Amino acid sequence: MLLNHTLLLILCVLYGLFFSLGKIALQFVEPFFFTGVRMLVAGIVLLSYYYFTNKPRSALNKAQWGYILIVALLCIYLTNAFEFWGLKFVSAGKTSLLCCFYPIVTAIISWSFFKEIITRKKILGLFVGILGFLPVLVNKELTEEISGTISIFSYAELALLFASVATALGWLFARDAIKVHGINIILLNGMSMIIGGIMAMIHSYTCDTWDPLPVSNMKYFIIWLFVIIVVSNLICYNLHGYLLKKFTATYISFANLTDPIFASFFGWLLLGEVLNYSFWLSIVFIGIGLSIYYKENIKLGE
Repeated sequence: MLLNHTLLLILCVLYGLFFSLGKIALQFVEPFFFTGVRMLVAGIVLLSYYYFTNKPRSALNKAQWGYILIVALLCIYLTNAFEFWGLKFVSAGKTSLLCCFYPIVTAIISWSFFKEIITRKKILGLFVGILGFLPVLVNKELTEEISGTISIFSYAELALLFASVATALGWLFARDAIKVHGINIILLNGMSMIIGGIMAMIHSYTCDTWDPLPVSNMKYFIIWLFVIIVVSNLICYNLHGYLLKKFTATYISFANLTDPIFASFFGWLLLGEVLNYSFWLSIVFIGIGLSIYYKENIKLGE
C-alpha cells in the first residue's frame, strides 16, 4: 500500500511538471498539431511494445472497441487539445488548478450515474469546492484576454474547464474498460492515443497554419516533443491506468488536487511565473470542499 501511495505522489508531481513543460513547448508549435503528433508517436511506441510482449493476443470485441473509441475522444483528443489550447494563454499553475475541476465532475457523475450515496455533507463539500474556483476565475491574467472573454470567463478558461469535464468522463470509462472489460492498460492507451491523435491532426489541419507545418522551430519542437511524450504519455498515462486498479477514481482525483501546487512550483522555477493571492485562496477553498466530500465518502465506506 505504501508503494502505491508513493507512486500516486510521483504521478501528481509529474502532472504538475507536465504543464510547465507544455507551456515551454507551445513557444515552438501550435497546440492542436502538437497534441496530434505527440499522441500518434506515443501510441505507436506503446502498441509496438504491447504487440512484442503480449503473445498470444485475443481479438477485441465490439464493446471493447467502443470503450477504446470513447476514451480516445474524451481522454486523448478533447482533454489534451483543449487543455493545450488553454495553456497557450494561461499560466501553468492556473491551468493545473482549473483542471482540478475534474474531481468535482467525477463526484457529480458518480452520484448521478453510479448511484453513489449523496448526503448533505457531500453537497456542502461540492458547493465549497465549486465556490473555490471563483477567486481565480475573477482575477484574470493579462494573456488570457487575447483568447477572448464572455461574462467572467475567458475562452481559455472555458477550454480548460471543458477539458476537465472530458477528463472526468474519460477516466471513468477508462476504469471500466480496464476493470470490467479486461482491456490491457498499454493496449487501451496505445489505441486511444493513435485514434485521438488522428482526431487532433484533423482539427489542426482545419484551423492551424501549415507552412509547411505549424512549427516555428523544428529543433526545439522535437526536443520538447520527446520530453513530454516520456513524461506524460509513457509514464503518466500508464501509471494512472495502473493506479485505477488500486484506488477509486474519486480517490485519485482527490489526490490530484496537489497537482497545482507542484505546477506552481515548476512554473516559478522554469518559467518565472508568480501567482497572486487568488490562486492560493482557490486552492484552500477547493481543498476544504473536496476534503469534506472525501471524509464523508470514507465514513460511508465508499
